[in-house]
Amino acid sequence: MIRAFRFRIYPKKNQEVILTMTLTTCRHLYNNALAERKREAELNRLKKSFDIFPWGKPQWISYKDQAKELAKSKNDFQKQIHSQVLQNTLRRLDRSFKNFFSGYGYPRFQGRERYNSFTYPQSGFSLKDGVLTLSKIGNIRNQRKDFAHQVSRTLVDTYDHIVFENLRIKNMMQNHHLAKSISDAGWYQLMQFTKSKAECAGKIVEFVNPAGTSQTCLCGCYVPKDLSIRIHSCPSCGLVMPRDQVSAILIENRYGRNYRN
Repeated sequence: MIRAFRFRIYPKKNQEVILTMTLTTCRHLYNNALAERKREAELNRLKKSFDIFPWGKPQWISYKDQAKELAKSKNDFQKQIHSQVLQNTLRRLDRSFKNFFSGYGYPRFQGRERYNSFTYPQSGFSLKDGVLTLSKIGNIRNQRKDFAHQVSRTLVDTYDHIVFENLRIKNMMQNHHLAKSISDAGWYQLMQFTKSKAECAGKIVEFVNPAGTSQTCLCGCYVPKDLSIRIHSCPSCGLVMPRDQVSAILIENRYGRNYRN
């Protein structure tokens, strides 16, 4: 009998970002591959069986078809992930369809709560002296830089105006409780990459005063909270919303006022 062992890992903050990015990319790949199979089945009115065309080609899209297409057309996020991890994602979907053909339910699209793992099937990992090393996750410094490039490119390609808080990163780094997390997140690098790309693309990047954006409600009421509280709850107007989302709206509103003035 083959046993599976489960161990808790303790990733750094920047490794958590990369692990989350890997999970998200794999989930998107799974859902896009499922959508492709579903679209093809509806277009050709396929039956619940693996019927064959007269010339021998399966009507249902196969794992081999999608793996071959993936190898030719990886996006920037997929290029940052070990190839076998991506292939395993497509194999998961293929197993779901084989179960469907055997009488089980039709494969479902996966949300964040349902898609919560990825697999290195044969290579790309090592476990030595209690240290787990995963390919394309171990080299954190380069991964963080690549991730900042990808996010800044997406922002510039998507929006004409981008607004950041004018954070004093150097001053914040003097707080030893926050310094490591700020360094791991790469805030300064992301802002600089975005500004540089925006200038080349003729887009606008603005920086606004960050004072009070994490402690103020959209109604103007002061709502104090420490960093451990992630949900904003206003006792005045009753607004309940993730604090980061409230801050983003306040930053947008503050930019709008500055722009009009």
